Amino acid sequence: MRSAASILAIPEDRPDKLFTKGSLAAERKALMKEWHPDLNRDPQAAAVAAHIQVLFSEAERRIESGTWVTPGQIIFDRKGGTSLQMTYRVARVVDAGTLYLGHSAMTYVMTSALTELRDHAHKRISALPFKDAKMADQMAAYLPKVWEAFDTEDSACLAMTGGRGELILADVLAHFSGKLPPVHAAWIISSLWNIAAYAQVSRLSLPGMTIDGLTIDPVKHTARLIGGWWCAVDEKATLSLVPGKVLSALPSSLFKDKIAHPRINGEIVKAIGREILGDITGARLRRDKEIPGALVDWLLRPARDSAIEDYRTWREQVLPAAFGAPRFVRLELSSTDLYKDV
Repeated sequence: MRSAASILAIPEDRPDKLFTKGSLAAERKALMKEWHPDLNRDPQAAAVAAHIQVLFSEAERRIESGTWVTPGQIIFDRKGGTSLQMTYRVARVVDAGTLYLGHSAMTYVMTSALTELRDHAHKRISALPFKDAKMADQMAAYLPKVWEAFDTEDSACLAMTGGRGELILADVLAHFSGKLPPVHAAWIISSLWNIAAYAQVSRLSLPGMTIDGLTIDPVKHTARLIGGWWCAVDEKATLSLVPGKVLSALPSSLFKDKIAHPRINGEIVKAIGREILGDITGARLRRDKEIPGALVDWLLRPARDSAIEDYRTWREQVLPAAFGAPRFVRLELSSTDLYKDV
């Protein structure tokens, strides 16, 4: 028998947490036998019975309208008549829509009104340049690869390969109560510098890079930029879209002329570094004795116009000063740990 607290904690928009699509009536009958206030003396029985009815009504509505979603599974009915079924570990609402993170793929689902943004992201990712096959192979762990862009009746979707063992950085930060251990923040920052250096070589500005659009692989110690590509523009081109979070975290002078300044990518890397250490503004980092001073000094220093030079300084000076000789420290967190309940 489920407790009153566990039933009352179920959101009204998640009837799937209490009911099964093919057994609604039988399950409701059984639950009401347990929780009807005439049969149960628990002081919360009336509230529980009422909540069960609300969830039952929502379940009926979803089944009748064809919008019932089985936990961990979603079916996309493409325009043209074909369908795509995806098994996912977690669904997260992000700035542009919903991100479904699967075992071997990830899909952004946007409203059809944002089709142009989806198309822009698709074009940018598909056209990422590589000098040769070796470079493409080296960057494969850090960049997305489009599997398919498709439309449903009311959505614009972008499916990408990857995801196995990867965790959304925002979820990891929440798991650690808003502050990652510095030794793990360091390898994530290293990956971000790698991405920023690649962007510089490709003359690309990434103003949409945030922790909501980054995944990390705790085993490989890599971070992948999967989101924010709808904001990407050529370096020194006019900025068309910048998340409010980025605007508030970076110096306002960078956006005064609305041009994609070469320094933007580096400043975003440093802002994310501060954020995953507990304070995106950096104001409290100096007082945190767990964070090496060399790391704090570096994150509070303005980025250069060259992410390549900053990356070199990071590897050759900052990391040794902050942590000593290189060593691998495993992050004891898996997708099973983080995504126990879809």
